[in-house]
Amino acid sequence: MDDDCLVLTLFNPFTRHTILLPPVKDPESLDVSWDYFCIAKVVLSADPSLFPNDFEALILCHDFYTVVSEVSHFKGGDDTWTHMDTIDTSTRLSDVIYHQGQFRAVTQNGSQEPVYKVVLCDFGDDGGPQWVEIGV
Repeated sequence: MDDDCLVLTLFNPFTRHTILLPPVKDPESLDVSWDYFCIAKVVLSADPSLFPNDFEALILCHDFYTVVSEVSHFKGGDDTWTHMDTIDTSTRLSDVIYHQGQFRAVTQNGSQEPVYKVVLCDFGDDGGPQWVEIGV
């Protein structure tokens, strides 16, 4: 396996069941390695032990030194993660949840007087997933 990959394992402490997810490669849009990123959050759409081929996972990674957020998406049964483009290089995804069948995120733009927005992930047929701003 490539040294520039991160392997994620889901572990249920009650059943002691583990699920291995495919390796996640280095953040694709940047010339950096995992040395500068951390996984801030993993969000699941359903319990993968109950629905092994009908769940989704989204990982939110943050750069230690800038506002850059990287996001990857996985569907049960797939072999790889799908890297998602960020909104722009000055917008950080602060948090992600799964609600009513959609991944939703809160974005933060700016550092002195931050502006927060709510976005949802659109998995439309037009070239891959993208973030769409919604009203709150």
